[in-house]
Amino acid sequence: MRDLASDDTRLLEAPGVLLESLRVADHLVIWVAGTGRDTMSVYAYEVGVDQAPVRISGVGDVPFFAETDGRWVVWTDGTPGDIVLYDAVAKTTIRVTADGMRDARPQVAGGLVVWEEGDEDTAEIYAYDIATERTWRLTDNARSDSSPFTDGARVVWLTHDGHDTEVSLYDVASGKTVALTEDDVMETRARVFGDRVVFTWYGVLDGRLIQGGGFRVLEARPGPTLAFGDLYDHSHPVVPLFVAFDGERVAYLRPTDDPGTSVYLEVAFLSGFLPTSASVNTLGANMPDVSGGRIVWESRVPVGATGSRWDVFLAAPAGDPLVPPSPLTFIDVPAGHEYGEAIRAMAAAGLVNGYALAPLTNEFRPDRPVWRAQFAKMVVGALGIPVDESMHTRFIDMPPTRPTTSTPTSSWRLPTSPGSRAVSRTRPSSRGAPSPAPS
Repeated sequence: MRDLASDDTRLLEAPGVLLESLRVADHLVIWVAGTGRDTMSVYAYEVGVDQAPVRISGVGDVPFFAETDGRWVVWTDGTPGDIVLYDAVAKTTIRVTADGMRDARPQVAGGLVVWEEGDEDTAEIYAYDIATERTWRLTDNARSDSSPFTDGARVVWLTHDGHDTEVSLYDVASGKTVALTEDDVMETRARVFGDRVVFTWYGVLDGRLIQGGGFRVLEARPGPTLAFGDLYDHSHPVVPLFVAFDGERVAYLRPTDDPGTSVYLEVAFLSGFLPTSASVNTLGANMPDVSGGRIVWESRVPVGATGSRWDVFLAAPAGDPLVPPSPLTFIDVPAGHEYGEAIRAMAAAGLVNGYALAPLTNEFRPDRPVWRAQFAKMVVGALGIPVDESMHTRFIDMPPTRPTTSTPTSSWRLPTSPGSRAVSRTRPSSRGAPSPAPS
């Protein structure tokens, strides 16, 4: 676990065990661990409390689907499965269900617990109010209702109609349920945060996956009736992967045809009805998550001439006070390089960026010639001369044309250690646009 405020990194669980359901919310970290399936238990660690992780479930209870909202921890206990709730403040456990039915995929937020109950082909959605100890059913049909998610005020889930899936929403205050989709595609991973709902979708034809997909963000519309409409509809010829949402930002993986890059990791900022996006990684990204403007993901980085490994990365908007900036280093400028001190000084001054191969993996290419545009940038930056695209030149081979590529609206940096400098990730979206690399 890495604490961004203190830069403290500590090991919470020793190697050699199976790990599942790793979650963090506020000051609470939870996970399921054991040396084998018959020894798995739920563990919790309170950030800021000087103690070891504690086991909060029985040994050998075979827990699944552990989730937390920072105060409560919920999981499915045993087979076919009962819903168990743990209060991290009072240190007490509540068994929400004990009916011998299959209870699965519980979620908890704002004092509300939701889950699916029954056979996978005919499961229904249930809710439990922690304060009143009231349990009630949200669906009553012959279809399969699954994968509920709640923010405490509303609940979303997926309903399979025999051909594809649809997204429904339940409003706790009014007790009303509305269908958010009615189409011929498969929806999945529905999430709700306040007045916004996000879900992914992909095409289906005669039960087969077809090319194409995307994700949609719906927003509640003003008025006496409970209604939602599109805030952002993102479609792509290939299905986006691993969409994460925190209510304001959507992080997702966009597949690419580039043979050296499997996916792009992008984030969409939902500001009114004008979302923007910025690519923050281009090499083997996986499993992104987003919260409060910060994005974390795992990425493949090169090791040696032909090898690679997976590391964990964090990107944050420039100026984020909790994230230490990163030094701009170059793998082809080792310690003792003839011009290493000068190159590193220019990078620290923001005059050169090099060529980004992967997160925190840059080349300077010191043996290559300098382009005149690169040299001009270094001179202008060193002298502090203000420039913009409205300026004209007398050179006949430099016509007054504007760039055709767009640049992301946000600058990102990738932190590694405190006290180092930020790496600006704002750059043209097209590949192959080099940064200055002096010889």
